[in-house]
Amino acid sequence: MNVATIIVKHVEGRKFETVVRNHKLQIDLPKEMKGEDAGPTPPEFFIVSFASCIGMYVVLYCEHAHITPSGLQVKVDYVHLPDRIGKMVFEISLPSAATEEYKKGALEWANKCTIHKTLNNLPEIIINIK
Repeated sequence: MNVATIIVKHVEGRKFETVVRNHKLQIDLPKEMKGEDAGPTPPEFFIVSFASCIGMYVVLYCEHAHITPSGLQVKVDYVHLPDRIGKMVFEISLPSAATEEYKKGALEWANKCTIHKTLNNLPEIIINIK
């Protein structure tokens, strides 16, 4: 089992910052939600993370199938309900040279995404306050 730690620190107002390995990320709310719009919101980071995970697995598939991932794109349309994300629709655009066989393989690999698997097999979540 590999245990990793990420710390998210409050900066000011509604802005947070985290350091993941050596990458600094800012999380904030839009101005209409009394933030400074200095970064994506937590739900947006969730969607970005999910789409990026799918994209990464499709790149791995492209490498495996010996096709170039140039032009690969993952578009997400999602419904943000008041208390959760209600629906996500991912559309993967493959390079124009991709055949139906490649598209099928890419979809199989996209469904291997760690975040997708996590949502289909919910982890134990424990929230403590100290």
